[in-house]
Amino acid sequence: MVNLWKSNLIISEIPWNYYLHACSKFYALELSKLGRTIWVNPPSRNPFSFRVSLENKNLAILRPWMYRRDANGYGFDRFEVRKQINFIARIYLGTPTSIWSISTAYHYYLTKHRPLTSIFWSGDFFDPVDEYEQYEDFDITLCLTPPKLNAIPDSYTGKKVHFNMCCGENFFKNSYGNSPSEEFDRFLAEKKGKVAGYVGTLSTRRLDYELLLYAASNLPDMSFVLVGKDDGEEVTEHKIKKLLELRNVWIIQDVDYEDIPKAINLFDICMIPYLLDSANVGTCPTKFIEYAAIGKPIVSTRLPGLEKFKPMLLFSDSNQQFIGRIEEALLRFPKSSLKKQRILAKDSQPEKFITSFESLLRH
Repeated sequence: MVNLWKSNLIISEIPWNYYLHACSKFYALELSKLGRTIWVNPPSRNPFSFRVSLENKNLAILRPWMYRRDANGYGFDRFEVRKQINFIARIYLGTPTSIWSISTAYHYYLTKHRPLTSIFWSGDFFDPVDEYEQYEDFDITLCLTPPKLNAIPDSYTGKKVHFNMCCGENFFKNSYGNSPSEEFDRFLAEKKGKVAGYVGTLSTRRLDYELLLYAASNLPDMSFVLVGKDDGEEVTEHKIKKLLELRNVWIIQDVDYEDIPKAINLFDICMIPYLLDSANVGTCPTKFIEYAAIGKPIVSTRLPGLEKFKPMLLFSDSNQQFIGRIEEALLRFPKSSLKKQRILAKDSQPEKFITSFESLLRH
C-alpha cells in the first residue's frame, strides 16, 4: 500500500510560531511521525531571515524571502519564493507525496510536484464560489462551517469535509492545579465570585467588546478575565482600556500556550463573545475545542461554525440573553454535555482526522 504521508509539503499562511491556538502545526508534528515534512512559513522581505531549521529529525521549518510583496497575498506565488520552496523540497523530500495548503489554495505547487494527494485547509474568509478555480484540483477541501461547505459548487470532484480545529496534548493531562502566571496569581487573589473566562485574540475584529462591557457591568459579582494578546491596533487598545475601567475585569497577556489549560481550568464559565459579522461568519474557533478538552460550561454568540455542536454549549442572540446564559450555565449545565465535549476534543486530534482523510482518499 502506498504511503500517502511519506513526504509532506505544507504551505502555511499561519506562522509556525503563532502565539495562541497553534492547531495547524500539530498536524505538521503528526505528519512528521509518518514521514519527512516541510512547514513553509510566510515569506519575508528581509533576505537575512531566510532559514531552514529542524523542529525534529523529520520536520523542517522553512522561512523563504522575497524581493517585494505584492499588493495582495503573502508572497507564496512570487517567482523567487517558488524557487526556494521547490529547491528545499527537492533536497529534503524528493517528490512530496502530499501537499497541504493552509488558508489559501496555492495550486501552482500541485502542478509542479504532482503529489499523490493534496489538501486545502480553508481559512475564515474562504469564498467557495469566487475561489473555486484555486482549489478545484485539490483532492480534499476542509471547511470549518457547514454553510461554507454547502456552498462548494457541485462541479468539485474532490472530497469536501466538515472540519474543526484541535488542541495540544497537554489539554488532556491532569496537571491543571497551578496558576499559569504571576499575573494570574494576582487576579486569583483579587477576584470575587465565579469566573467567566476567555482565551484567544483580543482583536476588535473578533471580540464583541460592547457585549463584554454589558455583561461585566450587569454581573458585578462575577469576575471576567480575558487571557490572550492584543493586535497592537489603537482601536483595540481603546476598547481594552474602557473595559478595564470596570473593577471586575482583568486582562492577562503573554500566557504560554502550554499553560492555557491551567487558565481554562480556573474558569467557571468559558466564553466565546465573538462579533457576528463577515469576519467571523466562516470561523469555528479553536478555543471551543480547547474549552471542551477541559470540560467546562461554554456560552457563545451564535456563530454558524458552532451550530453543529449545539448540545455542547449555550448560544446567545442578544446582550441580555448572554447574561442569562451565563447564569443558566452556572446553575445547570448538563454533565452529559461535558462528557460529549471531552469525547469531541479527543476525536478532533490530528491523528484521527489524518486517518479519516486517508480512508476517504482510498475509497
